[in-house]
Amino acid sequence: IIVIIGALALALGTLVSILSARRITRPLANLVAATREVARGNLRLDVKVRTGDEVEGLASNFDMMMKEIIAHRKELETQLTEIRHLQQYLEKLLTTMSDGLITVDVDGRIRTMNPAAAGLLGMHEITPGTGHSPNQSLKVYPALQQIIARIKADAEDHVQREVQIDVDGRSRTLLISASILSNTEGRTEEIVLNLHDITDLKQLEASVRQAERLAALGTLAAGMAHEIRNPLSSIKTFVQLLPRKVDRRRFLEKFQRTVPRELNRINDLVEDLLDLARVPKFQFRNTSLQSLLQQTLESLEQELEIGRIAWRLDITGDLPSIVADADQLAKAFSNLTRNAIQSMPDGGKLAITAGLSDQSARQGGRSANPVREVLIVFEDSGSGILAEDLKNIFNPFFTTKSKGTGLGLAITHKVISEHNGRIEVESHRNKGSRFIVRLPTAR
Repeated sequence: IIVIIGALALALGTLVSILSARRITRPLANLVAATREVARGNLRLDVKVRTGDEVEGLASNFDMMMKEIIAHRKELETQLTEIRHLQQYLEKLLTTMSDGLITVDVDGRIRTMNPAAAGLLGMHEITPGTGHSPNQSLKVYPALQQIIARIKADAEDHVQREVQIDVDGRSRTLLISASILSNTEGRTEEIVLNLHDITDLKQLEASVRQAERLAALGTLAAGMAHEIRNPLSSIKTFVQLLPRKVDRRRFLEKFQRTVPRELNRINDLVEDLLDLARVPKFQFRNTSLQSLLQQTLESLEQELEIGRIAWRLDITGDLPSIVADADQLAKAFSNLTRNAIQSMPDGGKLAITAGLSDQSARQGGRSANPVREVLIVFEDSGSGILAEDLKNIFNPFFTTKSKGTGLGLAITHKVISEHNGRIEVESHRNKGSRFIVRLPTAR
């Protein structure tokens, strides 16, 4: 009996062990099968294990992991769709944009070239990844190679440059800007060249300049005709009357006064035109600007008094000397002062200020050494100048006054330019004008 009981107990233990093993191995087998399905790409699994022990916890974690993988996969699919959309957008943009775009790697191989760039340069479009050496593809365009070399040497050089190239026998003007594409470590990977064709714009500008020159020439011719016709008419009248009135003393006295005066008018006009047209022969010397302004105003003091002009000269600080032709510059200052007097026929105020201005000149988008300039401002309370007339005031024979030839400001502009200076004007109708003269100081 004891033996039988022992055998039964052993069999029962074995059965319990088998059942316990199956209770563990069956869920594990299901998990193994699930992992195989996942490996095949089937993520839509629902692993359910109800063992109440660590195996159930393992199955629950596996199920949670699958849900997270599915969520990440959806997110990645969404991002991939967006990337593909962005890629298509960029491809369409590069294909349809009118500006040319070229990318060049650090070894000098062209990586991409859009159709616009290919058309501008007379080359075939280069697809990404093919790569062509600029020594082969751009060897006929040394200006482009120079820009590539500059940007490689100085990554901060983003200055736009105009270059002339010849494509199929036609000259083109391109406005080119360059920039750097860097990797996450800051190293240069590619250089981007943007090519903007401004050939038509340049031709339009040339046409406008030609039209302006013709208009200025027409104004010049009309002004000369008007200024010469009046004295010639007086001279012609006296000459025609001379045979009949040669014996009349009063006529001869009037003849001797009028004819020389009108001839002098013509001669002065011719001299002004010659001053405007001839190659200048200035005598440049170190000149005291303060003394020059004072002498100019002293010579015009009577005209200022007759015109009932209240004037003042303000000198700010110690003015450095300038390199100038004193006589020519005095003529320019006199013209500006007379222009102010003529703009105030009923009297007014004239303020002339001079001072030193330190500015930072910019060349190529970078700060250079400061340029020392003197500023001389002629400000009046006259009738002012219409906005549409401002662009013409330095043209010969252009004048808004009833008297005058319009040569004074043209000569003034030339004199200031020959002194490496600039002249600007600000004006408002019935509020007066400001003429600003900028001259470099003596170095």
